[in-house]
Amino acid sequence: MGEGAERGMQSNDGRSRSFKWVVLLLLLVLGGWIYKRSRPKAPFRGKFARTIGAPELPASTPPERIKGAISFFALGDTGEGNQTQRDVAAAMSSLAERARPGFLMFLGDNVYPDGVDSVDDEDWRTSVIEPYDLPGLRIDRYAVLGNHDYNANPYAEVEFSRRDPLWVMPAPNYRFTKELDDGDSVEFFALDTNVLREGGRLLRSSNLARDAELTWIREALEHSTATWKIVFGHHPLISNGTKGGSSVLVDELGDLFERTGVALYISGHDHDLQLLDSGHGWHQLVSGAGAKVRTTWWKEDTLFAEARPGFCWVQIAPDKIVLHFVTAEGGSRFTAILPGEGRSH
Repeated sequence: MGEGAERGMQSNDGRSRSFKWVVLLLLLVLGGWIYKRSRPKAPFRGKFARTIGAPELPASTPPERIKGAISFFALGDTGEGNQTQRDVAAAMSSLAERARPGFLMFLGDNVYPDGVDSVDDEDWRTSVIEPYDLPGLRIDRYAVLGNHDYNANPYAEVEFSRRDPLWVMPAPNYRFTKELDDGDSVEFFALDTNVLREGGRLLRSSNLARDAELTWIREALEHSTATWKIVFGHHPLISNGTKGGSSVLVDELGDLFERTGVALYISGHDHDLQLLDSGHGWHQLVSGAGAKVRTTWWKEDTLFAEARPGFCWVQIAPDKIVLHFVTAEGGSRFTAILPGEGRSH
């Protein structure tokens, strides 16, 4: 065989191998496309979110408004400016005539996706002001910072307290007291859990801010003489949601809550509604479904869980705390009563 014929055969072999690789690559791409199109959607977020392992719950109706109780709505992860946020706000407004809330509690991630740059940011109007400009909701809004709020200028949310008389965030962590009709008191402690979880990594500095906040909450809880102590922040200590709890916060705060008689810790971050028993004298309320949802799980410590947009109506009376969970699409879902044994004295 001549030299030219050999070169021709080698060239043909090369083209044949190249063609086989192209065919194989096309088959792999086609197979991946078919798998992606045919596999079931993962129950994760939005319309695919699910409450996994939940028992059948009896029908629920809103409880009576307790005379003289502290009444408020707790909701978090609200700042999308989307239709879901407006639907949740409409459900709150519908319940407000019965509940007569004294204030709203915003649990962080107040503006998605990246917080605000200043008090003049347009997102204040679309994500915070207009959605809740409804009957029964033009009341004080006690707020804390979420992780998304730190993506821009978190201290603009503190400064906004001086611009909007309804927005209450005098500092990243603060406290306030409400009086009950019988002379008992409820003291609320707002935390910046971003600093507690991240410390110097978040602030690109030392851990002085974290240590200062830990000292502040420890001394505040130890010296409080309130009948009920309620703590709120963005991140949950315990959660069965998609994001889960924080072992860092449990280590920093769990024993403190038990020792000082904290009855309830309220948070968002997981985009669902949950009520969990810590097993150490305090309960975890997660209300992070103010504008979107993700899958959550019902486990041994679960008293209630729901992966639907909604909020929680909280009433604090001298002898009990009543928690009523409401969804935008399904209305009343569940009522829990925490008896007075959870009081600090």
